[in-house]
Amino acid sequence: MKSLATYIFIILFCSNGISQNKLNFDAFKISVDSILKKQSKFQKQNRESNTLVFLADSIIDFYFDDFFKPCENQPTKSYYTYNINGNVATRETKNTPEPGCEVDAYNNRYTYSYNGNHPNNVTEYLIESFDFITNEWVNTNKYSYQYDTYNNQIEVISQQWNENTSSWENTSRLENTYNINLLLSSNRYSWDSDSNDWFWNRSETYQYNTNGNLLEYLYNSWDYTLNEWETLRKKVYEYDAYENVTMYAEYQKYTSENQYEWNRITITNSAYDTSNYLIEEIIYRDWNNNTQNWNTKKKYDYTNNANGSPTETQIYLWNEVTNNWDNESRRFTTYNTNSYILEEITQEWESNSWENLNRILFTYNSSNLWIEKLRETWNNEWENNIKETRVYNEFDNLLEYKYEYWSGTNWYVDYYTLLDYDEHQNLIQYIDSGIFHYNEVNIYYSEYDVELGISNHNINNAISIVPNPSNLFISILGLEKEASISIYDVSGKLLLKSANKNLINVSSFDQGIYIVKIASSDSVISKKFIKE
Repeated sequence: MKSLATYIFIILFCSNGISQNKLNFDAFKISVDSILKKQSKFQKQNRESNTLVFLADSIIDFYFDDFFKPCENQPTKSYYTYNINGNVATRETKNTPEPGCEVDAYNNRYTYSYNGNHPNNVTEYLIESFDFITNEWVNTNKYSYQYDTYNNQIEVISQQWNENTSSWENTSRLENTYNINLLLSSNRYSWDSDSNDWFWNRSETYQYNTNGNLLEYLYNSWDYTLNEWETLRKKVYEYDAYENVTMYAEYQKYTSENQYEWNRITITNSAYDTSNYLIEEIIYRDWNNNTQNWNTKKKYDYTNNANGSPTETQIYLWNEVTNNWDNESRRFTTYNTNSYILEEITQEWESNSWENLNRILFTYNSSNLWIEKLRETWNNEWENNIKETRVYNEFDNLLEYKYEYWSGTNWYVDYYTLLDYDEHQNLIQYIDSGIFHYNEVNIYYSEYDVELGISNHNINNAISIVPNPSNLFISILGLEKEASISIYDVSGKLLLKSANKNLINVSSFDQGIYIVKIASSDSVISKKFIKE
């Protein structure tokens, strides 16, 4: 519900909250939905009682692409409503076609139902489409979800609406099994309308060691001809006493002469020094069944600094004629005092000597966020090639991203992204523009009173473990009452019990996932944290 003005606006100027919108633009594309989810999650977790959160009421998205037909470049509008816990209750999405494009009009509605004990877990997801002839909402698809006591998703059933019988019909089913929080199997079924039953057509299985590290992953598909499971993909891991991965193998099968055979295999062997820093990798790639040999054998030798970051990487290719490792390339990396990369130079082996190939230079702001990434190529001297720049506001939220290429004597913009925020640092506009496309998203917010309450699920929603992951200490935030804190490994073994919520030493724990049980006078909740 909309709040009264007597409530206090939540201003995100604390707990690093103002920078909750940090994005990774290396993929050259961002998701507006992901930004909004981060904003909403941050605000709900970092607010006090009787404060407001800002949630998106509507989003208008206009996308134009030169390769699309005119009627395909129509603005899309999305409208949101929320439940008392601040989770999306409904989302309605429709386009607004211009005259002559009405035939492409659509209007969809998505309705979400949640678990009463765990309000962030969706139990049902309903999709409806609007019938412009009858002016009524019509069912299209429905998804139902179930969870175990550890809050793991154990089943998803999808159904589609049959207009002729006015009933839901099963289409697919996902079934997961866990050992506490470790996924053991993921099985997929399809619905057979003839037998009126599920049939199993895909299976994924996972095996772990006692520390919760993955040992084997199998992807199996049902062979209806042989009436048996066929393993099409496999991953195998081996570890040393310090839980470093010493061997990783990936196998894939493809059909050859109507038979499946392993013909895409990659094996990586790794070695470490006494500080557990990676110093060598040997990669065998693409097994050739005809030659009974590897198509590629490559070795990486690493020289590391005191922090374990590689300063020199030497890369070799195996020579089948001389039975020796031949130089291929090498890379030199330098860092600033905060261990962020400043310069990376790559050289290649040509005519029995090393020649420069390319160089990457980074520039950072005072928050250690890179603001320029310059790529140069070698042509008897370093020449400009690609430049990426980022501009942040005073709260380290991204304002601008630009990707440029060098041609002749000038930089030319290939594409850019602009972002704008309101006074509360909520994203209100996102513009992405390139040579052939233009995308503009405008977001509108309202202030919502998201109820905390005292029930278990609301307490669970308010409590958080920081930092997470951690390699030294963790703290419990949002816990107002005295509580007993117990930490278990994934096998259920009790490792530590404490009444101190402010600083818990986990430095002696092995790397992996742990369960933190928090028991107070009126509630018992569980949280996960990762030990690095």
